[in-house]
Amino acid sequence: VMDGDGGVTSEGYEAETGYRFSDRRGSYEEVFKNRYPLGEGLRGGLGWTYDYVSAILGFVATEIGYLSQPGKTMGLAPYGAPSPELAEPWIESQGFKLDFAPFHEWLEAAGHSERLRFDSRERALIQSEAQISRQAKDLAWKVQHELEEAALHLARELHAATGAKQLCLAGGVALNSVANGRIAREGPFEEVFVQPAADDRGQAIGLAYQGYLKLQAARDAPEVAPIAHAYGGKRYPDKACKLLLKRAMLSYRELKGPTLAREAAAKLAAGQIVAWFQGGSELGPRALGHRSILADPRQADMKERLNARVKFRESFRPFAPSVLAERAAEVFELAGQSPYMLQVAPVREPWRARVPAIVHEDGTARVQTVTAASQPTYRALIEAFAEQTGVPLLLNTSFNLRGEPIVESPEDALRTFCYTEIDVLYLGPYEVKAPASSRVFPRLATGWELVVENRIDRGDPRLKVWFEEAESAKKVPVRPLPELVALVTALDGKRSLQEAMQVALEGTPAPDVAKACERFVRLMLRSGPLALRVGDLDL
Repeated sequence: VMDGDGGVTSEGYEAETGYRFSDRRGSYEEVFKNRYPLGEGLRGGLGWTYDYVSAILGFVATEIGYLSQPGKTMGLAPYGAPSPELAEPWIESQGFKLDFAPFHEWLEAAGHSERLRFDSRERALIQSEAQISRQAKDLAWKVQHELEEAALHLARELHAATGAKQLCLAGGVALNSVANGRIAREGPFEEVFVQPAADDRGQAIGLAYQGYLKLQAARDAPEVAPIAHAYGGKRYPDKACKLLLKRAMLSYRELKGPTLAREAAAKLAAGQIVAWFQGGSELGPRALGHRSILADPRQADMKERLNARVKFRESFRPFAPSVLAERAAEVFELAGQSPYMLQVAPVREPWRARVPAIVHEDGTARVQTVTAASQPTYRALIEAFAEQTGVPLLLNTSFNLRGEPIVESPEDALRTFCYTEIDVLYLGPYEVKAPASSRVFPRLATGWELVVENRIDRGDPRLKVWFEEAESAKKVPVRPLPELVALVTALDGKRSLQEAMQVALEGTPAPDVAKACERFVRLMLRSGPLALRVGDLDL
C-alpha cells in the first residue's frame, strides 16, 4: 500500500506498508511499515514527494486547496528528460526504508519552497498550458523516474522477504499506471493486481470486506471472492432512459441485440465521436466502457479533435485504449491483464503508426483489457469495430466535462452531450443524435448578468463585455462583438438558439457563422453563465 499518508500514531503517519495474506479470509501479517514524523516541515513518503512536485508545476486543485493533480504530472513526464541540474538522486533506500532528505534538501536549495501552494498557481512553474518550459518538463520526468525506481525497489524487497508470486497494489500512488506497468514487466512477481479504486475512495471497499469477515468469522463463511468487475454503480432501466429522451423531445432510435454494437462501430469507423452510457457506472477514477467517450484510434488528428470539441484539456495528456484481452499482447508489451486501465505499456512498433491517437509521446499507452465475462456489451462493440477495421481496440476517455466528475445518471449524460460537440450518444439501447439549434433553448443562468461597458482608451472607444455572477463575483469574459451581445440578449429561454441567431443577426446566418454561435453558446454553458432547456427538460 503506497499513499500520501494513512493512519497516524505517536511515531508519525504511515505512507508505505507491505502485508502478506495467507488466505482469502483476512489472515495476514505485516511485513514492513514506513512512518514519517508529523511536523511543520516537509513531509516524507512517495505520495507527498509527487504531490510537492505537482504543486511546484502548478497542477493543483485550487478550488479545494489541499489536493494536487498528479495525473497531469504523469502525463507531462514523457516530454522531459534527464538533466544535469537534476542528476542527484532524491530518494535513498536501505531495505524497506526510504529516506527523502535529499529531495527536501534539493527543494530548499532550488528555491522552490515558495511554489509549494495547493491553493494558488501564482508562483507555479507552469502559468500557461500552451507554454511549458523545458525546466517544468524535466522536473516532471525526474519525479516520475524517482517514484518508479522507489516503487520497483519496494516490490523487489517485498518479494525477497516473502517469496510471494502475486502482488496487490493499493493506495493513491498505485494510480500511477506508469509505475505499475514497470512493476508488472520488470518486477519479480508473476501476477500484479491493482485495486480499481486504489486511492482514498477504495477505503469503502476495504472496510466493507473487513466488516464482512469479522461478522462471518464465527460462521466459517466462504472465502471472499476476487473482484469480478468494477461496474458497481446504479443501473438505470431502459424505460427511464426512454422517458428522459421523450421529455427532451430528441429524436432517437432503439437498437436491439448485435445491431447496437454494429451501428455504433460503424459510426466510430467513420470518424464520429461517440458517447457510450451502459449499465452501472465504474468504481474508481477510470472510465471502463460504461461511462465513456469513444473514438477511432487510427486517426492521427483524433486527439486534437477530442480536445477541441469535447474534453478541452491539456494537449500533453494522452488518451487511452480499450483492447480485446486476447489480442492485447499483439499490440502492447503488456505483462498479464489490465482490466482497470491501471498499467501503462509500450505500444509495439508495428502498431504505433496504425493507432496514433492512443500512443503517448514515449510510445506507450495506458491499457484496458476487455473480456466478454465482465463487459459483454462493450466487448461486443470492440469486436464489431475489429471486424469492420481490423483494429482490436478503441480510444476510450471518460464521459465528462473538464473539471467535472464522470457522468453518473442519464440526465448527466444528456447534459454533457448537449454541452459539447459529441456526434452521437448511445444511452442504453437508444441512439441519440445531437439536437439541432431549433430544438435547444438557452437562457441566462440564475444569478448571472451580462455586463457591457463602452470605454474610451487613449481617445478610442472600446467595448468591454463579460458575464458576472453576483454572489461569487466570478467573471467570464466575452469577445467584444456587437453580434455576440445581441445574441446573448436574444437568449431568453423562450426562443430557440436558431431563432435567437436570426433575431440577433437580422436574418438567417451563414453556416460558418451559425457554427461559431453554437460553439460560443456551448462554451458559456460549460462556463456557467448560460443554462439550457431541451424540450421540457432543464439541463
